[in-house]
Amino acid sequence: MMDDYENILVHVLRARDPQGALASAIKALDDQHPLRAALAAINTDGLRMSALLVARLRFERLLRGSKEYRADWQLDPNSAAARFSAYHEASPLLAFSPKEEAKLFHAWEFVTA
Repeated sequence: MMDDYENILVHVLRARDPQGALASAIKALDDQHPLRAALAAINTDGLRMSALLVARLRFERLLRGSKEYRADWQLDPNSAAARFSAYHEASPLLAFSPKEEAKLFHAWEFVTA
């Protein structure tokens, strides 16, 4: 059951609308499901802040790890931000270092191109 909780939170924290994603996750669970109450107890302001921090840390890792992305960011920040947002929402949180994040990002871009 803890794995289910963590999987839901990882999805919610990467969503464009974390509060909406949380509401959808709660709604998808049976009324008697034990996770429903636990998810409903999450402070939505804290959730929003946590999602922003997760995205920011991931973005900073990417900027530090990829000179190509950093150059793209300097040339066209709007396009680079859109690419990062799509990557962030679609890709699991697996990297712990800038180099790992860059490798995952470039692999994701290769597959989605």
